[in-house]
Amino acid sequence: MAPEHIIHTLSTSAPKLVKTDDAYAYLHQGDWIAGGCALYAIGLLTLLGKSVRLLAFESINGIEHISVVYMRHIAVVYMRHIAVVYMRHIADADGLHTIQAMKQKLLNEFGVRVTSTRSITLKLLFQESQLIDASWETNEFSSFLGQHLKEE
Repeated sequence: MAPEHIIHTLSTSAPKLVKTDDAYAYLHQGDWIAGGCALYAIGLLTLLGKSVRLLAFESINGIEHISVVYMRHIAVVYMRHIAVVYMRHIADADGLHTIQAMKQKLLNEFGVRVTSTRSITLKLLFQESQLIDASWETNEFSSFLGQHLKEE
């Protein structure tokens, strides 16, 4: 998938899709930010593969929020020198954020003070996180995202 399409998916298409009744049917309680963030991130990880990684936002109580991070690099030419600039895009069901903006959002909306962030594997997410709901149909939700987002 082209970088522009990934950015569009993370910023617009996926957040719009998960605000539908069909998407909420996969989430038995809560919403995509409070509780469903892990399901959303797993779905995006399945859809976008190695283009994204899972990012855990942690407090003193453990993992509080899961997002996906998309890293891309851009070559910039300045005064006949080439520099590579890496851009990090943090995505959740509300769209794209910077890490600092996501930390502020978690503090403002949920009273969660983020103490650290780290890249996390899907296996570790299932082992460590209290955010995972055993009743989620992760494969079906991932298929749902894939069917609707690949059509664009």
